[in-house]
Amino acid sequence: MRSAFANCAERGRAISNRLLLQRFSAFSNPCWTFLAGKPYAGLRKMLRERFDSIEIIDLRGDVRRGERAGVTSDQGVFNIQVGTAITLAIADRRKGDGDLAGVSYIDSWAEGLFARDSKFVWLKAGEETGTRPGAVEVARELLDDMKPEPFQNGEWPGLSSCFTFKHSGVQTKRDDCIYSFSHNALRERIAEFLAAPDDRARVMFHDSRDRKWVGARAIPFDGNRIVDVGYRPHDNRYLYNHAAYGDFLRPELQSIWGANNVALYAMPFATGAGPAAWCHGLLPDYHAFSGRGGYAFPLPTTAPVMARSTSRPASTKCSRRPGRPSLSRRGMSGRRASIKPFFRKWRTGCQMLRPNNYV
Repeated sequence: MRSAFANCAERGRAISNRLLLQRFSAFSNPCWTFLAGKPYAGLRKMLRERFDSIEIIDLRGDVRRGERAGVTSDQGVFNIQVGTAITLAIADRRKGDGDLAGVSYIDSWAEGLFARDSKFVWLKAGEETGTRPGAVEVARELLDDMKPEPFQNGEWPGLSSCFTFKHSGVQTKRDDCIYSFSHNALRERIAEFLAAPDDRARVMFHDSRDRKWVGARAIPFDGNRIVDVGYRPHDNRYLYNHAAYGDFLRPELQSIWGANNVALYAMPFATGAGPAAWCHGLLPDYHAFSGRGGYAFPLPTTAPVMARSTSRPASTKCSRRPGRPSLSRRGMSGRRASIKPFFRKWRTGCQMLRPNNYV
């Protein structure tokens, strides 16, 4: 009898624990991988399907990515380099069958909390009620991030929400070969490469997966391919803009860029203190803002596309017709009017943006 009672009690405790886990789940996690990482989209989807409400307290503290502009220092709540967030997943049967859990998000930075002790004090103050004020509803799709979009929390809009197009800058994989400070020096270097013995030409070109010295040397020199490029901030250089020589010359970006344009160039994250974007009046290099790369947000133009922007190696077919306005073919010319007023504010200089919200 006693053994049976003990077994029933143990089973009852197991069922109770299981029900408790079904009703409430709380855990801390690296905030950047779980809240916004693409590999965890399925996990976020499962949580929204199985629970009735989800509350997220983002405690930041990711020292690897650095602070945004205006934040001089930030500390994590644990002695780790990754950021931390508290996720409360609650199942109380408040939502209907097939509905998704609502998600609320509180940002410790938005509450002015940067030191570890201040974050602990702030969390302790909500011990009685179990909540903290300042939460923002996350209105996103099922597989999207569990963080608010720009405008949902009153911050500056992201550049991606203001421009219809963005693209990484030009990346050659052999800057020493096809970039130069001097127009004449670049002409002489390409001529030297074309006339050099095979061994010397191979060393000068520096083969990559996508471009080989043999294919480049088979194409005659074209002086019209030398163009001005925004290589780095305050550093303009000449580029031999031929697809047989550069790995990623971004033909789509060049097609939209046209003969003359202006763009904002920004990093996707980790901007740190200082401007969040750089204004370029020349076609930007991939590292035009930082050694970690970035994205160009050009002003759409319907100007004729220069032939040099559509070049391809001899063995590759060109899908664009030189001289044809790429924006009208893509159905983007009608959007120019809505983007131009916003961009006009930035054309003469770059105002500070919120780095966390621009890409």
